[in-house]
Amino acid sequence: ALATAMLGCSDPAAPPTSPSATGAALAEAAADGSTLKATAPTPVFPIDGTEVQDQTPELILENAPVYIYVVDENNQFVAVNRAWRQVVGDNYSSIVGRSLYDVFPEATAANFEKNNREVLRAGSRLEFEEGHEGNTFLSVKVPVRDARGRAYAICGMSVDITARKAAERALLESEARFRRMA
Repeated sequence: ALATAMLGCSDPAAPPTSPSATGAALAEAAADGSTLKATAPTPVFPIDGTEVQDQTPELILENAPVYIYVVDENNQFVAVNRAWRQVVGDNYSSIVGRSLYDVFPEATAANFEKNNREVLRAGSRLEFEEGHEGNTFLSVKVPVRDARGRAYAICGMSVDITARKAAERALLESEARFRRMA
């Protein structure tokens, strides 16, 4: 239900919901024990006399070229965006509710869990370089707070920096060869 509330629909590929449907999703999330901060309803803008929901948050989440995800304090996925799903090769409903340990090799999941717990303990935005299957990711993680201010999940945004790291290594090696020649 929290994923429904976060994205405004249970399936990100589904058409956008109305503000009242999003409110119903928030109520459902609260009823199932999730606690969310109260937010203003999604604005509706008239276009040619027709009200159209502002889809900007969903458009950003689903079309951002970075991996965006929410993982709760029990290491279970609450939400993931399209870029994340494309890399993993699963659909939305098969990821939500699964553990880091269900999706990644144990060592990788343990590292992600360690970093996520650090964000929950710090209660603030932290950055990490994280590895998976030979790739390096720059991950920015922030705590997600309930209405009482308690951090109960993390929202992460990760970008693949493998090529950048390779270029940095190549530059350092080139500089070292140049110094040896001089």
